[in-house]
Amino acid sequence: MDEDKRDQATKVANNLIDLKDQIVESQMKLAERGQKLDLLVEKSDALKIETKVYKARAKEVKNTMWWSKYKLYLVVGGIGAVLLLLLILWLSGAFDADKPKKEMVDTFFAFAETRPGFNLGPMKPFLQEE
Repeated sequence: MDEDKRDQATKVANNLIDLKDQIVESQMKLAERGQKLDLLVEKSDALKIETKVYKARAKEVKNTMWWSKYKLYLVVGGIGAVLLLLLILWLSGAFDADKPKKEMVDTFFAFAETRPGFNLGPMKPFLQEE
């Protein structure tokens, strides 16, 4: 009987040692998982910050491109308006060298008066000098 008890005690001791080893191994795996989770949390925080920076930069680039396009439209529209004005003046004969200066100025004022909000009244005396 003593031998049976010793065998049982040895088995129990071996089982306890195996259980202890399993517990230690589980704790080590748990610690590793915790470290991996901490690393994932750090990476996700860094990714959040990078996302915010990217979003702000993308908005800035979008606004810059919009203003560039808008400025281009203004420049092209301004050049078109000047060319249209020159064409109208040329077709009306304002650039004929044979016409007197007064007639050219009157032609310009006649055109300008047909445009709403285009007031050249205060400039008339300076342009009509003879």
